[in-house]
Amino acid sequence: MRQNLRSTWTRRGFLGALALAAGIVALPLLAGPSALAQQPASLPGFDLARATEDKVIGDPKAPITIIEYASLTCSHCAHMHTDILPRIKAEFIDTGQAKLIFRDFPMDQVALTASMFSRCVAPERYFSMLSALFKSQKAWFAAKDPLAEVGKTARMAGLTPEQQEACLSNKQLETHILQTRLDGIKKYNISGTPTLILNDGAVVIDGAREEELINALVKLGAKRKAE
Repeated sequence: MRQNLRSTWTRRGFLGALALAAGIVALPLLAGPSALAQQPASLPGFDLARATEDKVIGDPKAPITIIEYASLTCSHCAHMHTDILPRIKAEFIDTGQAKLIFRDFPMDQVALTASMFSRCVAPERYFSMLSALFKSQKAWFAAKDPLAEVGKTARMAGLTPEQQEACLSNKQLETHILQTRLDGIKKYNISGTPTLILNDGAVVIDGAREEELINALVKLGAKRKAE
């Protein structure tokens, strides 16, 4: 029902991610090793604090919090966002009963790149970028060069090739995303995506399970729309 950590990130790659999150450069930049020796291109308007803040859908004061850990290359995460979330949003989020916090849990290098690009676009375009990537995931992930396809989506969201290079050269952003992943493993024992955490662990849902999610929301006090 979901993308499993063991099947998508090799032990060597996972240990590399651990090292990088601890501040050690152990995972290669997708822009290539030459990027390390170059002055990063400018990224006008980029604000690291805003790029790394929680990305929230809904009223921040909503009584129920859903934290979603997802990978942009996870097909079940795409199903969650394209098919399930719109209904959950209409019934529970738009009515002020719940909010959703999206947290990156990249399962591979392509997902890490996509997460970085998404956080480098203007904050108001963040969820539009996620939506575009999830909706077109089958096409770009199956492409001969998926990274180039992700780059095309980033350009449509406003990132020039030079800005994309600057984005991928930002080690603080890269480390933040990988640290978010590690924190999810440590705090919630996450082993696959999507994983939904309701009210700080009161309910944990593994996978894109709409009925289970709705039942959990109702159990936590949310009211369904009258049919």
